[in-house]
Amino acid sequence: MQKSDPELLKQIHEAYTYCKEVFEPRRLLIEESFNLEDEEEVEFFGVVSSFFLQKKQESLINQ
Repeated sequence: MQKSDPELLKQIHEAYTYCKEVFEPRRLLIEESFNLEDEEEVEFFGVVSSFFLQKKQESLINQ
């Protein structure tokens, strides 16, 4: 088994935390429109925002 790189784990955690803040469901509902022109960017936006929306829904259901 390969030992984890602590710097890589730190970067992954920071990226997750940043995405969690940026794609927070309530924040996305407030934004009126997004002007994304790149197809890959649009797909990324959809996948990541759906992930955090699902987590929020799970949290609310489990309350």
